[in-house]
Amino acid sequence: MTAIIYGVGATATNKNSIFWKTLEQTGGKELKIVAFTDSQEKYWGTKVFDLPVVSPLELRSLEYDKIIVASVMSYSVIEEYCVNTLGIPREKIDTSYVSSSTVTRDRFLRDFAKIVYDKNIKGSVAEGGVCEGIFAKKINEHFPDRTLYLFDTFEGFDARDTELEKAKGFSAFDAGHLKLDTATEEAVRKTLPHPEKAIIRKGYFPDSAGTVNDRFVFVNLDFDLYNPTLAGLEFFRPLMVKGGVILVHDFFNPGYSGVKIALDEFCEKHNAAYMPIGDEISVALLI
Repeated sequence: MTAIIYGVGATATNKNSIFWKTLEQTGGKELKIVAFTDSQEKYWGTKVFDLPVVSPLELRSLEYDKIIVASVMSYSVIEEYCVNTLGIPREKIDTSYVSSSTVTRDRFLRDFAKIVYDKNIKGSVAEGGVCEGIFAKKINEHFPDRTLYLFDTFEGFDARDTELEKAKGFSAFDAGHLKLDTATEEAVRKTLPHPEKAIIRKGYFPDSAGTVNDRFVFVNLDFDLYNPTLAGLEFFRPLMVKGGVILVHDFFNPGYSGVKIALDEFCEKHNAAYMPIGDEISVALLI
């Protein structure tokens, strides 16, 4: 069976990732990867593991048995794009290697929101590292009456962070990684079911937090990198209400190893504890 991998981010380019381990366990020697593809034009014509990265438009003419989606956050968007824009049969698109973790995280958020409302716990909500706003939409949906703070550069990774990442061997991404045409303040606001509740802060975190002095019941940290993750923990922890949760994404992602190091350093310093939520990628810091 031949396949094309859709996505060339940390999930797809790190052979130690959960994605590859699961793929190898289930696909084994019967699966042959023939190419990669990605929505970002800058990757077209490059190679990943000596395999070509092609434009998604080429998927219309190439021969393959299925497309395996390797983007945890955007798998549903990619699937709809392949079906509705490229005309690829839905049965040829496999999102199973990434969708299960997202579904688990969404359920965690839904169930935690139920507890918050049942116990009448006050507090605003926030996300650091918004990208296209896919999880921000879920936060806004499950906390419809809460102020939602969204922090992102909307310009991809900042050079101040990527330089440290490379020096420490945490990750190898360049400044500007994850700068997407679909990841803008305007685009994110349009995805939200209750946009009037959102306060979007564009810029380098924690500078972008400015004079924010609210209280929080739920925060999702998805900065991917050591510096902003540690800054997010230090900034939000004193502002959390009792019973609140800080969710830290990519803790189990070896492609972003700085996230785990930042959280472990923070917990040792503040005598704090965290626990996995079952999505194989995130942990929850309990307050």
